[in-house]
Amino acid sequence: MRFLTILFLCFSFSAFGQKTYHRTYYDDGKVKSEGWLENNQKIDYWIFYHNNGEKQKKGHFIKDKKEAYWEFYNTSGAVIEKGNFKADQKAEHWVSFYDNGKVKSKGNYNANKKTGFWKFFYKNSVVEKQGNFKAGLENRYWEFYYDNGKLYKSGLFSKGKETDYWKLFNSNGTKQSEGRFVNGVKDNWWLFYDNMNIVNHKCQIKGDQKNGYCLRYENKKLVKAEKYQNGKKIKEWTDYATFKKENKFSDLK
Repeated sequence: MRFLTILFLCFSFSAFGQKTYHRTYYDDGKVKSEGWLENNQKIDYWIFYHNNGEKQKKGHFIKDKKEAYWEFYNTSGAVIEKGNFKADQKAEHWVSFYDNGKVKSKGNYNANKKTGFWKFFYKNSVVEKQGNFKAGLENRYWEFYYDNGKLYKSGLFSKGKETDYWKLFNSNGTKQSEGRFVNGVKDNWWLFYDNMNIVNHKCQIKGDQKNGYCLRYENKKLVKAEKYQNGKKIKEWTDYATFKKENKFSDLK
């Protein structure tokens, strides 16, 4: 009786844990995916296909969850993304590609969120932007570039939003503007430059709009003061006496 019980248990375990090779198909009969199943869960190596027959993705499963190294392909068969999974979430180093094979981005993931230093590229392989992520959000110092390689802007992020002091440049390398961000929007005084890198006006900004005063310069001399409300000019002055009479200098702080 004991022998029969052991034999029954061994047979049941073997039947329950059976590993089989499985295929799924598109409506036209082409293979959609193929790989190993155990207990009706994907395990080991699997390949998935686009409906044109080209590979879509390939990699390993553990109990229906992606694990270890995976590659993803476009409909032409070129790799568009590759990297590692842990328990069905992106982890460690990942690289993505344009359809022309050039690198689009590279960096690390932790629990499906970008982390640490990342680099992004234009199709011509010039760096588009680079900086750090924390829990999937831009963090600390970042740089952005034009596709000619010139610096476009640089500054700090906090939880995915611009903060503190930023500098912006034109595509020829000359200064465009600089000032502060608060929680992702421009705030306080901003400086704006002409094509000779000389300040030609500075404005009080709030909520990404001119709100307050703008001071205009020519040849480094103040020639005009303007006042704005929600981005619209409401008044201007061209002489010091009139401005002093109608305004408080404390408002310019």
